[in-house]
Amino acid sequence: MLITNWITFILFLLIGVSLGAFAHYLVAGPTYLNMEVLGGAFVNYLWAAIIAAIFAQRKENIQNIKQKSLKMQAAAIAHEMRTPLSAVKHIVNGLKLHLPTLINTQQTAQEKDQNIPYISKNKLQSLEGMPTKLETIAGSASNVIDMLLMNLRENPPEAVLVKCSMLDCVEIALNAYSLTNQERNLISVERGEDFEIKANQDLLKHVFFNLLKNSLYYVKAAKKGKISIWTEKGQQVNKLHFKDTGKGISKESLPHIFNQFYSRTDHGTGVGLAFCKMVMQHLGGDITCDSVEGEFTQFTLTFPVLK
Repeated sequence: MLITNWITFILFLLIGVSLGAFAHYLVAGPTYLNMEVLGGAFVNYLWAAIIAAIFAQRKENIQNIKQKSLKMQAAAIAHEMRTPLSAVKHIVNGLKLHLPTLINTQQTAQEKDQNIPYISKNKLQSLEGMPTKLETIAGSASNVIDMLLMNLRENPPEAVLVKCSMLDCVEIALNAYSLTNQERNLISVERGEDFEIKANQDLLKHVFFNLLKNSLYYVKAAKKGKISIWTEKGQQVNKLHFKDTGKGISKESLPHIFNQFYSRTDHGTGVGLAFCKMVMQHLGGDITCDSVEGEFTQFTLTFPVLK
């Protein structure tokens, strides 16, 4: 009871008693037990189960307290990070506004007066691209914060569900996620058969964000692979497939990836895929995963067909 649950406990108990009785039969022959012996054994087992169940409950309570504490700390850190990110965004806007003028002024001054320190065109172009790079980095960090806060919800927020195109939702998520050019080149969307879903685009966007974040991480970790997204229409359910040919998931980890606070990496929180599962079930669908370690990982999102 300390390390399992009631069903496993009873199953192990029955197997243990049966093997014990069989071993006794092989060694000493048949034995007839009276009710006093059976009653005493039952009381002993009952006390052991009660004491173990009390400790197991305490262990579960401690785990729940730890989870709540982790959620509070993560939420506090995420909120605090918004302030410096907002400052970075304001600085980026200022640079975008004034930097091109300063660069043009520098180039004009260099052409007129050779005594002005020379700055090469490559360096000026690199300097001109800095605000965009800063904006991408700040946007990526903001997405991570938004995902973390959304993933820490125990239940999906009450949100209005509207009809929308599946492929449109995918494109909205890809455009909202701050992808570098290199990352965008890793992703291919097959615009096959589109279908309508009834969902909240904001919640669904964060589901895609979690899948994108994981796929990009494992493709980069494996130093190989790409990400493919495609749709599949059916009579009972419609599907969206999300596949990467990166690092893959081991057989041992695969059954647990949707469990809350289960993570395969040191930096992971274990809340992203649990959030995806919660949202998809809230929408009347589901999300499943198939993977071969070292070859691929494929998530399949199923949506009910709209009547």
